[in-house]
Amino acid sequence: MPYVEFLSWCKYRNRYGSLHPGLRQDRTVAEFMRHYFNMKAGKKQFKFPDFSPYDEQVKTEETGTEDLGSVEEVFELLSGLAKGGS
Repeated sequence: MPYVEFLSWCKYRNRYGSLHPGLRQDRTVAEFMRHYFNMKAGKKQFKFPDFSPYDEQVKTEETGTEDLGSVEEVFELLSGLAKGGS
């Protein structure tokens, strides 16, 4: 692989993330969940890293922290939304 092509791939990965199919699928689902729950809540209170626990690059860039809430907090939120609450 020529060096110029390698630099192009590095630029692509920095912009779009991992080439791993599982992580790309995780990003897609996380993006859908963020849009859905922000729509249900009526305001933009959720961010992409809230739903993408395996994406370390996005987590540290957008939040600057590793702590995004406990499992219990996420379960409580999802249970409330499933029951029609906000």
